[in-house]
Amino acid sequence: MRISEPRQSPAPGRLDFFVPHLAIESRVTQPDVLDWPDLGGLDDAARLRARVARVPHWFHSFELPGGVWTGGRYRPAEKLHRLHLPHRMDGLNVLDVGAWDGFYSFEAERRGAERVISADLWNPELSATSEGYAVAHSAMQSSATPVRASVHDLDPSIHGEHDLVLFLGVLYHLPNPFEALVALRRVTRKTLILETESDLAYTRRPALAFYTGSELGKDPTNWFGPNAKAVVAMCQAAGFGDVRVVWKMGLPMRLARAAKRARVYGESPVSGHARGRVVVHAHV
Repeated sequence: MRISEPRQSPAPGRLDFFVPHLAIESRVTQPDVLDWPDLGGLDDAARLRARVARVPHWFHSFELPGGVWTGGRYRPAEKLHRLHLPHRMDGLNVLDVGAWDGFYSFEAERRGAERVISADLWNPELSATSEGYAVAHSAMQSSATPVRASVHDLDPSIHGEHDLVLFLGVLYHLPNPFEALVALRRVTRKTLILETESDLAYTRRPALAFYTGSELGKDPTNWFGPNAKAVVAMCQAAGFGDVRVVWKMGLPMRLARAAKRARVYGESPVSGHARGRVVVHAHV
């Protein structure tokens, strides 16, 4: 890519749910998040299975009532232990930013959260509608409140302040990650739980790898890979007090992951073993 050429618009991905200009300039009239047909009678497993199959694109794969599974490629339940979520969330007000199909919102409800807000843009121009969320919301008889909003739009006067804010698998998709953390601090009353792709594991100071194209996972919506030190430092600079890494991918897992990604995506195994995932708890 020559410097004089603008970066091509990213392919559909979660990044763009949080890019403000896409939220503003969307040419598609976006319906109410839960305004989808045939959401009644989903307590019947056969009917629910048929309705789930009609959703053109799922990201989260998780179990709904009646043993019905959504069709996503990512099974978040298998990695829940990494997040160190509170076992019980009784009395907590929870904000799930980047909810997409809603797995983490519904998990917060399952753990007893008093109120859950699911925030996303669900942009149909990016093949990321709220249909999956609406189907799961109905099937689970959820009380979560969906809000169509970018992370950059979050305003405590509009969206309130929350005891627990979840920001999982989103940060590295943003071209302006620090601004997102500043916005998250404004709506966090107690704790932010953040999970992200990481890079530069061997760099001793806070640093972010910048991906100039689609070298990470052949996905041009991946912009930055911060190391753990950078995630902590950015959270502190955004106004959080006690910030701790509660989980990060160790070397054996990073090596195995790098070998797999070299086969699947053609990534360099040399740079790949410095990449992984990290989870941070940032307390106010």
